[in-house]
Amino acid sequence: YPLIELQDPQRNRLAQWKDVVPNSGIVDLSFQLSPEPALGTYNIKTDLINHVFTVEEYVLPKFEVSLQAPPSITVLDSNMTVTTCARYTFGQPVPGTVTFKICQKCWGSYWRRWVPSSQDGENKEGENDVCHLHTAKNDHSGCLKSTVDLSKFQIRNSNYDRKLVVEAFLEEEGTGITINATSHQCDVSSQLTKISFKDSKSYFQPGAPYRGK
Repeated sequence: YPLIELQDPQRNRLAQWKDVVPNSGIVDLSFQLSPEPALGTYNIKTDLINHVFTVEEYVLPKFEVSLQAPPSITVLDSNMTVTTCARYTFGQPVPGTVTFKICQKCWGSYWRRWVPSSQDGENKEGENDVCHLHTAKNDHSGCLKSTVDLSKFQIRNSNYDRKLVVEAFLEEEGTGITINATSHQCDVSSQLTKISFKDSKSYFQPGAPYRGK
């Protein structure tokens, strides 16, 4: 390559490399941007092709929202606890209103093989899903702890997905800024008890007792 140039957003030349010879078809070059570079679109130019990249300002989020829920429940459970907390980047609790939603998909939402309920003879996608929505102000610690009645869901119905999807966000008091928490999946298990053999010998000796738990 006779000439490779790096240009800033104002098309000023920041760097150049002349008579660059590729190694196995690859050219590896680097340039260190200043601590406070100009924001915008930069351009890497050769005589054959151009490439652009963007430098943007990175702004730390004012606060983050976390979501805690059990990884799994059983079909005999009557309730589950969902906790949503918000903290500023400097560690203090965030006052605001928490909204969380728990949904369970109906398999009919995917295959539409259940009894039709709409006038056109088809179930609308998602119309049989079960969802629970709850909104409340968090406490002085920045958290909202809620106990959800599982009778609202179809955890024993095989026509419904064996998992609950929990989503939450917080709206900061006074500013209206909202930040979502990472969604959480809670599996629904029909296995209530597990039986296993322990301390049992892998062989039997004639005339000797065989023991195990």
